[in-house]
Amino acid sequence: MSRFGTELPLYFAFAAAQSLRELLAPVCSRIEIAGSIRRECETVGDIEIVAIPLIESRPIPSALFGAAEVDQLHQALKNLPAGHGPAGTAPLSQLPGQRRAAFGLKQKQFAYQHKGRWFVVDLFSVTAETWGVQLALRTGSAEFSRLLVTQRIHGGALPSGWRIEHGRLWSAAGRAIDTPEENDVFHAIGLPAWEPRLRTARQLQTHFPEAHEDAHAHTQGRRRNSDRRGYSPFRSDARQPLPDRD
Repeated sequence: MSRFGTELPLYFAFAAAQSLRELLAPVCSRIEIAGSIRRECETVGDIEIVAIPLIESRPIPSALFGAAEVDQLHQALKNLPAGHGPAGTAPLSQLPGQRRAAFGLKQKQFAYQHKGRWFVVDLFSVTAETWGVQLALRTGSAEFSRLLVTQRIHGGALPSGWRIEHGRLWSAAGRAIDTPEENDVFHAIGLPAWEPRLRTARQLQTHFPEAHEDAHAHTQGRRRNSDRRGYSPFRSDARQPLPDRD
């Protein structure tokens, strides 16, 4: 649900997200709408955007040969005045009930107004190498994304030893896998390239039923070991480390 407490119909949220996308496109090499809008949910609260910013090399006046890389998307959002064009933008902290939000190079949160209605925007800046995995994670659903970063032995989608860390997909051998497209992610881990609207936890669990059987057996095995060693997660010393395995 929107952090403003109201969800709006998909058609209205899509129009708002599309207008923001068009506004920011000139300072991005690639930009797409993600989240519940991309999954075609009937109602939408927040807008999620994934973008690759254009980076411009600018000379440093005080240095003879020096140059600085400037994130044009970051600069554009910093300099965009409230009420720009047909829409308006504002820091979340300026709106009722909202606190100071992230506004870094990799993630930005701000408010965007479209036809008199405000949306919270989560904008994620990524690279060409991480585009696929980041778009998949930011599209969701939340439970689908959680399982996407979880190994199959624990009921998720990742092969044993694989991980998603620092926005990248890593193989069991520790090699970073470039994912310029979403399909690269799904192909690498053995998933079909489902349409966004079909990406649910149930769909993933149906595709990997053996993963959930393994996860259940793994959990049961840990419980048996815990019982044998007299360990209970409900005891007052539950946060103490378990004894070394035999």
